[in-house]
Amino acid sequence: MLKRLKNIFSTPSGEELWPSKNSSTKKTRLYKEQSPLNEWKLIKELGDGAFGKVYQACHEQSKQYAAAKVIENCTDDELPEHTVEINILSDCDHPNIIGFYDAYYFEKKLYIFLEYCTYGAVDHIMTTLEHGLDEKQIRFIGYEMLEALEYLHTQQFVIHRDVKASNILLTQTGQVKLADFGVSAINTQQDQKRNEFIGTPY
Repeated sequence: MLKRLKNIFSTPSGEELWPSKNSSTKKTRLYKEQSPLNEWKLIKELGDGAFGKVYQACHEQSKQYAAAKVIENCTDDELPEHTVEINILSDCDHPNIIGFYDAYYFEKKLYIFLEYCTYGAVDHIMTTLEHGLDEKQIRFIGYEMLEALEYLHTQQFVIHRDVKASNILLTQTGQVKLADFGVSAINTQQDQKRNEFIGTPY
């Protein structure tokens, strides 16, 4: 695996498996009020954060892999705050933004099923490589992130507000994906400004 990670940046970007419009993993509405475990199998835990845990999941019918973000103890009053990410991603269609598959709200748990990125976050990749990224790798990731941000700012009027290495993911084909829109904001116009200080301080 280490050898594959070292070579991934010199591999031309390919197309990650993406559900078609007729795929069983394509969303039909923002979230379903039923258990996702009738359609999805949670395989293993990938990590956890302030809002919940992330699991590798597989769709029972299509065998499509996904990353399942599970937010526990999510009350009805808190639901609008946590569904901002669903609202944003359900409207996005860009190769450098994480894909949204489906969402469920069941027994005070919010399940969000997203595109699965095999190599995970860039900060984990740097740890695995045991050194920082070189100039070519930084340029490659930076360019693809700028593509994603330009799309968000000019076409979706969305501010991510937490761009960092742990929110930049890498697919098996070497494509860069911007993820974790949990603290993002949707503006009503392109040049609208925000006064809140939100995100990860450095």
